[in-house]
Amino acid sequence: HSCLLFSSGLCQAGKNEEGLWGFLTPNIKKELSRGKRLKCSFCRLPGALVGCHKARCPYSYHLTCGLSNGCLMQYYDNFRSFCGNHRPRQNFLEEMMGKS
Repeated sequence: HSCLLFSSGLCQAGKNEEGLWGFLTPNIKKELSRGKRLKCSFCRLPGALVGCHKARCPYSYHLTCGLSNGCLMQYYDNFRSFCGNHRPRQNFLEEMMGKS
């Protein structure tokens, strides 16, 4: 289910009770076909449906490969993914000291 949420070319086109949690079968098949052409930036195998949300970033990866290699998955709102180079960062010390 998480792979569907983070797949770059797939959106929930149906209601939650339709298809697979709102992901419709024809759309899933189309996205799987697209994934066959995408190689993972980490393991180099095809099927890398997750991509970095940063515009023009070339990184594509499998969800598990991304998680194992420092990518950030935001499990809310639009379910964005960021590669290790573009993941949002916070400087807790500056925030705590009020120097933001």
